[in-house]
Amino acid sequence: MVVLLGTGMRVAECTGLTKNDVDLENNTISVNHNLIYRVIDGKAGFHINTPKTTNGTRTIPILYPQVAEQLRTLIEVMDTLYPEDLVMNGYHGFLFRNREGYFLSAHNINRAIQRISIAYNAEEMDQAELEDREPELLPHFSVHNMRHTFCTRLCESTNDIKFIQQVMGHADFSTTMDIYTHITQENMREKAEAIKGNLVLM
Repeated sequence: MVVLLGTGMRVAECTGLTKNDVDLENNTISVNHNLIYRVIDGKAGFHINTPKTTNGTRTIPILYPQVAEQLRTLIEVMDTLYPEDLVMNGYHGFLFRNREGYFLSAHNINRAIQRISIAYNAEEMDQAELEDREPELLPHFSVHNMRHTFCTRLCESTNDIKFIQQVMGHADFSTTMDIYTHITQENMREKAEAIKGNLVLM
């Protein structure tokens, strides 16, 4: 969850991440393949494929220290956690596994998010009742929302559109521009609402 939220990687890029893709000395992650679960030739299973566009293949900076910390910790303990290495299409050292030590899918992550949300909302409803207030519940969301959240924070932090496009791996420049424009317009509205009550005409 930390890596997804802190890098903006697509879920298949993240679940396919291997130890060799992480460079903690230079604080970068190499995105060069995807781990997908698909039906191919009548058989359902995991497969490796390469990004659909040249922009999808990229090196992204690790912008949050929490991401580097989580990756460092996982790399240190992965041989103990997963004594058996998984190998597919020449790739090995996969960092993220399910509870059986096998490949992790988007479905696995979405189910985990659902369990966390249900548990949190139940606890929040009980707490709100004790405090006689309206509960602040988590809405339904999926793993893809983490990529969107990261992109939003990135757009709020910089106006370097080429940098945002590179980090996100957007094939089309207009995709980045559309997101950036939407977010900056939302921010403008919020800022206008916040200050308009304080403005006085001379």
